[in-house]
Amino acid sequence: MPRITPIDWKTLVKIFELFGCHYKRKEGSHHILTYPGAKRAVVIPELQAIWYILSGIRYTKEFLDRFLRREALMESTTYKAILEEGIEKGIEKGIEKGIYMDILTILGDRFGAIPQYVEERLKEVRGEASLRSLLRQSIKVNSLSEFMESVGRIWTRE
Repeated sequence: MPRITPIDWKTLVKIFELFGCHYKRKEGSHHILTYPGAKRAVVIPELQAIWYILSGIRYTKEFLDRFLRREALMESTTYKAILEEGIEKGIEKGIEKGIYMDILTILGDRFGAIPQYVEERLKEVRGEASLRSLLRQSIKVNSLSEFMESVGRIWTRE
């Protein structure tokens, strides 16, 4: 992968215009362009590189797909950090889902069919620690109503 190098502002303005941006004005040493459908204007400082410009600005997916190669984005440290965060959140959700399913399995084995309201209330519980506490309770309680009291106690703590 070739190294990303800074682009001078004149070239950058031309590139953005080629991809559909419209030059609006200059404020100090910053050039302001707009893009149809974008939530914010494109601001190009005369002394900065393209990656500085793109940081924190929201563009339409169509614009980014046209302007930047997907592979270049995937190699960026910003993309990798966002991806890593997404993976971590996905793992957390997966762990929570697994504990939720374990609770339902234990309750079903112990007390028979689980009413819909129990499943719905259990889905509202957030956090691995809270769900693990309920998992332990699902093994200890003597009835489904006693388990629901545990859910209520955790619900009020959150």
